[in-house]
Amino acid sequence: MIGAGSEWEGVIDAHLNDAQVVLLLISADFIDSKYCYDIEMKRALARHEDRQAFVIPIMLRAMSLKGTPFAKLQALPKDAKQVVTWADRDSAFVDITDGLRNAIQDLVGVAK
Repeated sequence: MIGAGSEWEGVIDAHLNDAQVVLLLISADFIDSKYCYDIEMKRALARHEDRQAFVIPIMLRAMSLKGTPFAKLQALPKDAKQVVTWADRDSAFVDITDGLRNAIQDLVGVAK
């Protein structure tokens, strides 16, 4: 949470540098955002490559993953099916929650 009057860029950078799990909420707006795509995502993926964080793309709206730097990562929900394409969006979010729980449990198991 970034409070009114806070310097949001510094707060985001601090949290991004401390995070063990980073969720990329993927949509065309995410791709179009210079800050999200060029700064936050690149920093998150660099930390992922260095095994300092675990990055999970979450497919919210329709877009092609082809050519994106995160295309090599397994996305949620299952089969990278965008949330908006599910007949029941609640089921999509349950799938995401279950996938995150499993990924975090695996991550904790590796850390032990």
